[in-house]
Amino acid sequence: MEKSCNKKCNISNERMRAIYFDTSGYSQEELMQARSLERNLMQLDNLASDFRYCAQLYLFCFEQRELTRDMRDTNGLSDLIMFNNVTQWFQIAGRNGAILCCSFARIMDEINSNNLKYVREKVDMTERKKGSKLFMEHFKEVKKVRNSAAHPGEYIKTSEGFEKHAHQNVYVANMMSAGADSLSYGSTVDGDLVRYILSEQKADVLDQVTSHYFRAFYPLQHPNMTLSVEWYQELEAKRLVDQSTRPPWWRRLRIIGSQ
Repeated sequence: MEKSCNKKCNISNERMRAIYFDTSGYSQEELMQARSLERNLMQLDNLASDFRYCAQLYLFCFEQRELTRDMRDTNGLSDLIMFNNVTQWFQIAGRNGAILCCSFARIMDEINSNNLKYVREKVDMTERKKGSKLFMEHFKEVKKVRNSAAHPGEYIKTSEGFEKHAHQNVYVANMMSAGADSLSYGSTVDGDLVRYILSEQKADVLDQVTSHYFRAFYPLQHPNMTLSVEWYQELEAKRLVDQSTRPPWWRRLRIIGSQ
C-alpha cells in the first residue's frame, strides 16, 4: 500500500490558485520577471492538478480491468480484447504522468533560478527548500523516466542507442507494475532501471510542494490579494469535505458491463 507524506492523504487547505505580487517600484524589466514568476508558480498548481487526473485515469482503468478479469471466462474473446486494451491505457496514464512531473521539476528549477533583487530580499527560502527537498524525495528519477516516455522507441533506433540504454543487455520501455492504488512506471535509461510512482498519494506530494512554494512567496503578495487567498482556501476546504463524503468520479463511472 502506497504511503503518503500527508497523513490525511489530501490536499493542503493552504493551497491557492492565484498569486499577484506587489510590484510597486519595479522597473519594466523587473516587472516582466515578476509576472513570469507569478505564471510559473500558478503553473505548478496546474501541473499538480493534471498529474492527479493521470493518477485517477490509471485508477479508473485498473478497476475496469479487474471487472473484465472477472468476466473473461463467460464473455469470451471480446472481453479479453477489452482487458488488453485497458491495460494499454495504463501506459497512457504512466507516460503522461512522467512528462507532467518532469515539467513540474523544470518549472521549479526556473523559479529557483530567479535573481530578482526584490525576490531575494523577501522570499522565504526555508519554505522553498522544503518544497524542493520533498519533490526530490519522491521523484528523484522522474527526469530520466520522462526522457524515455517522451521519445518512445527513439532510444534504441540504433545499435549504439541500445548499448547505451540497455540494462544487462536488456532494454525495457513502458515497464509497469500495476497495483490497486498505484502504478510503478519506468524504463531502462543509461544502463539503469529507473521508475516513478503514479498515484493519488504522489499527487498529494505535488500539492504539498506547490503549497511550500506559494508560502515561500507570500511575502511578495499584493495586499489586495489577501481576501482572494482566503476565498480560495475556503473553497478548497469545502471541496475536500465533498471529496471525503463521495466516492471518486472514476468509481462512479462505468464502461465495462454497463447496460
